Amino acid sequence: MSNLIKRFSVLLFCLSGILPASAFALGGTDAYVGVSVGQATLVRQSDPDETATGYKLFGGLHATGPFYVEVSHVNLGTYFKDTPSEFEVSGNALHLSGKLPFTPSIYALAKVGIFSWDVEYNSSNVSRTGTDTSYGFSVGWAMPTGYTVRLDWEHYADIGKYNAFTGNDMTLLSLGISMHF
Repeated sequence: MSNLIKRFSVLLFCLSGILPASAFALGGTDAYVGVSVGQATLVRQSDPDETATGYKLFGGLHATGPFYVEVSHVNLGTYFKDTPSEFEVSGNALHLSGKLPFTPSIYALAKVGIFSWDVEYNSSNVSRTGTDTSYGFSVGWAMPTGYTVRLDWEHYADIGKYNAFTGNDMTLLSLGISMHF
């Protein structure tokens, strides 16, 4: 768990370095942090898809206009449990999001960014890392209490890729809650 906290802290530190100082001015922020849990899917190229429980910890900040910058630590689950092929996928994402409000409390987000992934093969204590593209969509309901309920769908490309013929896409469909401050 401390590795998870360390990764998330580094992501938030990086976020603060890429946004203009004016974004942090009192009264002008729309920052949020949250957690979501759902179903991760390993989209296999030649075999049936595999699913696992996934989660993400995320935080974001209003950048300008309808745009937000969001960072997250994502765990896409463990696959092929109790077999020699068992592996776990996790990583960190940085997204630029555009917000489209439908009403004052219901909105949609479209996001695009990068995902720095880590695949840990449990049987051999080997891991493979890389960075690839990701994108997603969200629908949110901003409650009057300062919390938002979100339904997210995210796509992560070429996870585990080490040559032109490897790597699988993964998705995460999750339901989460965030706190705005």
